[in-house]
Amino acid sequence: MIEQGRRGKPEPKAACGWFERAAEHGNADGALATATCYYLGRGRKQDMAQAHRWYLEAAKAGDVGAQYIVASMFENGLGVQSDERLSRYWYDVAARNGDVAAQAKVKALRERDQAS
Repeated sequence: MIEQGRRGKPEPKAACGWFERAAEHGNADGALATATCYYLGRGRKQDMAQAHRWYLEAAKAGDVGAQYIVASMFENGLGVQSDERLSRYWYDVAARNGDVAAQAKVKALRERDQAS
């Protein structure tokens, strides 16, 4: 409600503060929301390392979307050093959990491996 301004003007900085407090207490939804604040630079200064940290927490807690984002961040070196092994690991996890984009990515990576 604070983030979207349902009872007044939007206050993304305050909303992100609440999200981060929830994340620090182990709340997976809070971790995902905090990651998005840092990733987009909305309510927080854009910081890909912090975004990766919180997306990883959400991914470990089972959030499939976060699992895909973590894989992509490892693949592209966003907020973390590029790591193909960890990228593939998280794409596999997301694919097994039903993420269609991750399933396509895993298939494409396997086809690329077989072609080389």
